[in-house]
Amino acid sequence: MELNDTFKEIESKQPLWSTYICFVTALKKKFTKKEIRKGFKDLVDPEDYDKCERKDIVNDLINQYSREALKEDKKTLSNENKD
Repeated sequence: MELNDTFKEIESKQPLWSTYICFVTALKKKFTKKEIRKGFKDLVDPEDYDKCERKDIVNDLINQYSREALKEDKKTLSNENKD
């Protein structure tokens, strides 16, 4: 399921949630960095955050939820367990 579809499904089930909360909830399905950037731009209300804040927020979300970040976390944990 694409990020946009996941977001819309959550948004329809939780109409009182902000677009940001719906977006973060959708990210738990593990998307790429590119999908997260595009999704944030397209789905989160631009008036909720200043332009400079948006960049930092997107970078934080990528570091927490992207497939690449999750793979790196698993790799780090695996290496720590070997020691």
